Amino acid sequence: MVCMHAGQPLATHDRAVADPHSSGMVPTSILPMAGCHITKDDLSYSHETYLLAIIKEKEWLRDIKPGNGESSRPSCGNQEKGGWCWDDCTMQSMGIPLGKVQHSPPPQNIWFPGLPMPLLPAPLVNKSYRRNHSSFVTKYHGIPASPMDFRPLSFLQSTNTSSLDFGRIKFNSPAAVLRPQSPKEISLLLGFLSASSFSKVTVAARGAGHSIHGQAQALDGIVIEMDSLPSNISIHKGTEFSPSYADVSGGALWIELLEEGLKFGLAPRSWTDYLYLSIGGTLSNGGISGQTFKYGPQISNVLQLDVVTGKGDQVACSPTENSELFYAVLGGLGQFGIITRARILLQDAPQKVKWVRAFYDDFNTFIEDQELLVAMPNVVDYVEGFMLLNEQSLHSSSLAFPSHLEFNRELYSKSSYNVYFCIEFAIHDYQAKTTNVEQVVTEISRKMSYIPSHFYSVEVSYFDFLNRVRGEELHLRSRGLWEVPHPWLNMFVPKSGIKDFKDSLLDNISPSDFEGLVLMYPILRDKWDTNSSAVLPDAREAGEEVVYIVGVLRTANPATCSTECLNDIRLSHRRVAQAASSPRIGAKQYLPHHLSQSHWQHHFGRRWDQFMARKAQFDPRHILGQGIILPGTNAPRP
Repeated sequence: MVCMHAGQPLATHDRAVADPHSSGMVPTSILPMAGCHITKDDLSYSHETYLLAIIKEKEWLRDIKPGNGESSRPSCGNQEKGGWCWDDCTMQSMGIPLGKVQHSPPPQNIWFPGLPMPLLPAPLVNKSYRRNHSSFVTKYHGIPASPMDFRPLSFLQSTNTSSLDFGRIKFNSPAAVLRPQSPKEISLLLGFLSASSFSKVTVAARGAGHSIHGQAQALDGIVIEMDSLPSNISIHKGTEFSPSYADVSGGALWIELLEEGLKFGLAPRSWTDYLYLSIGGTLSNGGISGQTFKYGPQISNVLQLDVVTGKGDQVACSPTENSELFYAVLGGLGQFGIITRARILLQDAPQKVKWVRAFYDDFNTFIEDQELLVAMPNVVDYVEGFMLLNEQSLHSSSLAFPSHLEFNRELYSKSSYNVYFCIEFAIHDYQAKTTNVEQVVTEISRKMSYIPSHFYSVEVSYFDFLNRVRGEELHLRSRGLWEVPHPWLNMFVPKSGIKDFKDSLLDNISPSDFEGLVLMYPILRDKWDTNSSAVLPDAREAGEEVVYIVGVLRTANPATCSTECLNDIRLSHRRVAQAASSPRIGAKQYLPHHLSQSHWQHHFGRRWDQFMARKAQFDPRHILGQGIILPGTNAPRP
């Protein structure tokens, strides 16, 4: 390798440095220095090496044209051969560590102006993709085109899902999409980006795409579609001395784990209401449902993880091994690493479930009875509650109970409205045990203060109970109401602030035209591991153990709700969230979405310093998390 500056040769560099992608050392003679011509003969380790450069066209190439300033560089002049040629000084001043690649004839040299970084020892775009998507190469001016096959990583320019999520509020298109076949491919990508100066490229891991505000999108960055990883579900039945558990890919769905576990009579202890979510996705947020009061969130039921950090390191971690990473990733919003495998705690699965609903016309009684139920974890297995604002919300919450709910006329009229409430609880029926589930329900009901004529129960299979939202999904799909905007708001509210929150919510919504559901149910603070990254509100009173989950799950049907209507809903939710986050209530967002770093700092509160320290340790280049909390940095490579 010969290095040139203003046409004069510089010294060749031969000291060895560690190659992050191999077990050996790489001589720096293959690392491009400012003004170096690198021939294929120089690229002699592992296999021929080419550079992946995902460029944010809107931000970085806005003012750069092919051929700019070529006369100022002696070795630039192959414009007519189809190569790209930019002035290296202009590029360096823009912070673009990218040079010229000759496309035709096959490249014999590559110009890397001022690029003090190791190259990724792997070609990156396969032959068929180049043939079908050549515009991707020209659009981003720098993915090397070569007659050789580029592997092991294959990128797509886009997919139908890469800029889409369940919220259907934000539509951010990535520059590229990776569909990995193994965690190693994720490691190669993140290791390369972390070792480079491509600090503005952000990466998002996308599981089932059920986020609301674009959290699994990466504007002009890279989306990793985790569903391409093999599910690899392995069930291990416990012994007298060890628990049952499942090893499962981070891209697998909870419904897949349920189906596989039931073959062995086993199932996870803690769930989400909707099961078509990815394992890694819910563990990156928390994972909550009606079992949370008893077993904690899903992140409290994990024994071990395999994680690819923002630096590209593949790490196995647990509460006793690499514990800082383990707890950082759980509830970490994808900021510290990508979960590629999880070991989930399992328990014996019941055959049947007794599913009960009781209705209320008084808020305080509704709250008191919920707290009564969560204080009985030895007999009650699931507790949720919700508000009924109008006939539509009553109907949407009653699909599993299609018979005789006959107070609809009392619920709402044009002149006035009443808000009703419903508690939903369940008791597992193992059948082989001697417990009489009917008798248990009767004993519990005697302690409750529901509307006497509105107490209902039904027996269903355990699978059907856990998969209950699927039926509502299919119902909404049949009406064209599933793939519509969902401007949801989810919050953790301290017990002492729940009444004020309810009042604030009703002040900011119109019950008569509210489409959707308002969930409101208690969880217990001591079931959450405070080492994890998940954030609960501080206790506002001594000994305040109860925290309420509130989910304002609205649907914005385009047939009845215009763009202006959708924006009004989002604005009203913002007002509710701001009021709830004030010291008077002290709530925190779940699945948080904030508008500025100062809001994020307020969200994390006294744990902000811990968040920053973990970010610096596991993702110092701020590649992960789409830049939603901390923007990418142009700091020199560590």
